[in-house]
Amino acid sequence: MYCTPWGVGRSSPKRRRLRQSSSFGSHFFKSKIIKLALKLSELEKKRTLGLLDLTSIGVGSTLGAGVYVLSGQVGREQSGPAVILSFTIAAFSSILSGMCYAEFGARVPKSGSGYIYSYVTMGEFCALTIGWNLVLSYVVGTASVAKAWSTNLDALIGCQIRSFTVQYMPFIGSNLTENYPDIFAAVIILLLCCLLAYGVEEVAFINKLFTMVNIVVIIFVTLAGFFVGEENDWPGAGGFLPYGFQGVITGTATCFYAFVGFDAIATTGEEAINPQRDIPYSIVLSLIVCCIAYLGVSASLTLMVPYFFLDKEAPLPSAFARNGMDWAKKRAPSYLTGIGATCALTTSLLGAMFPMPRVIYAMAEDGILFRKLAEVSEKTKTPVIATAVSGALAALLALVFKLDELVDFMSIGTLMAYTLVATSVMVLRYRVDTSTDPVIDTSAEYFSMMDFVKPRYKTPTDLSATSVAYSTSVIALVSILFSICSLFGSINGMIVCAVLIVIFTISIWLQPESKAFLNFKVPLIPFVPVVNVLVNVYLMVFLPWGIWVKLIFWLAAGYSIYFGYGWKHSSENPNYKKKISEKSQEEMALVNGNVEAKENRTEEVFVSSESEKQ
Repeated sequence: MYCTPWGVGRSSPKRRRLRQSSSFGSHFFKSKIIKLALKLSELEKKRTLGLLDLTSIGVGSTLGAGVYVLSGQVGREQSGPAVILSFTIAAFSSILSGMCYAEFGARVPKSGSGYIYSYVTMGEFCALTIGWNLVLSYVVGTASVAKAWSTNLDALIGCQIRSFTVQYMPFIGSNLTENYPDIFAAVIILLLCCLLAYGVEEVAFINKLFTMVNIVVIIFVTLAGFFVGEENDWPGAGGFLPYGFQGVITGTATCFYAFVGFDAIATTGEEAINPQRDIPYSIVLSLIVCCIAYLGVSASLTLMVPYFFLDKEAPLPSAFARNGMDWAKKRAPSYLTGIGATCALTTSLLGAMFPMPRVIYAMAEDGILFRKLAEVSEKTKTPVIATAVSGALAALLALVFKLDELVDFMSIGTLMAYTLVATSVMVLRYRVDTSTDPVIDTSAEYFSMMDFVKPRYKTPTDLSATSVAYSTSVIALVSILFSICSLFGSINGMIVCAVLIVIFTISIWLQPESKAFLNFKVPLIPFVPVVNVLVNVYLMVFLPWGIWVKLIFWLAAGYSIYFGYGWKHSSENPNYKKKISEKSQEEMALVNGNVEAKENRTEEVFVSSESEKQ
């Protein structure tokens, strides 16, 4: 029996010979089928989180910089008043991704987010790619939220922080970097890293408190915005689509960043009371709540201020300061939104930082990253080294780089990770589950083109799983071509690609589906994952080419670590397993030898004392 992305069960003699002749190929797609006994899960975690708790974690992690920063940035430079459409499309894509993520969570209720899910189900290389992109998302997300935190606090106290940096810090401005280092953003990251390394009980309380304040402020902002802006001429000069539909799509790719954070729920698999039921539903619920909040705030913001007057860094406080209110002091709404932004960005920052070292820890524990990163403090029971390294990297990014560069970089990494999750869900749903599906021996049969349209059996087999894997790969590639044709305005190319996507989607739909029971399943399989893949790829293609270059360098760094270190030290590498086994036997023999020597010395001392008594 062997696990690969193409099926589970007996394989043909030809395929067996190929695996025997190439240990690289077998290990490359080797799934993690051993018991997931992570050190973090051995720290006596209590299962105390219910559906409401998990939903609040998702909302707190997601509802941050998107409300208080991106709404102004995207509205002013990319979409105009149509920022509402950008958030709507991004929400649609995120909910599709959330459903795919939720099915993974129902399959593998363990800590470690999408990395663990893909390792258990799809194999090591897919897990490496997803995990490395999640590290990118968390690190860059931490840096970007910290910068937004610093900017909003600065606006709240009259730009005192910026005055300090301009006066005392050196000028480092360029196309990628800020004019002056953002010292405060870097410091807040390092301080919260110390807090997380010390323990998370206090962090959990702060997260709940600030999330409640955030929701109250968002309700106030939405209602007050509609009240203040009801007399304004909306959408105003330039119309609803001043940047055209392409501006909406470009803004959507950036707005996708606003919905990143719901996967923090997936890292609570061992603290949830009923993870297989509550994790999937809390993911979807948190995304729906965040979608409603983003639409309300972006609509009220563009009602209050014409899009070309929006403040890119702190839009809500400046919008209320520009309009004022009849009751109380004129700057009261501005201060209130500033406080709400600070609370929201604090919970969002904690939400980004909390899973960041845990994913790094999980990858290091499996040997894919340096195993030193998996060390856990005996005193605090937290992965201190992983927390320190990831926090230092995030602080460096926050110190130097511009916010918009960080947001786009995070968006493309997250979109790629979610695309792999969606394709994995399709492959898994049609793969043989030996616990519920009858295992049919197809080793004597050969795959043919007819298997794409006419399955040979009514239950999943290696042949039907292979057909789904091929069709999924084709859909992913054609989605890229479709997006490129759209970018260059090739209507004929788009039509051809759309027809191919429909044909191969129907081919997947014709294949027999696994009967394995799950507490949550993506509805309308395979259509929902296919649409998710297409939307994600489409958004990625419309990101600036410079972001793609950065992603390539990031992936190259991850693959270099894997092939230079992780390949040899992976827990699934047979040679490494053998080495560890031999080392354990040597240590056991040494322990037994020491015990035996100690017993001999004790016996000699006893005999000597008896002789002296005589």
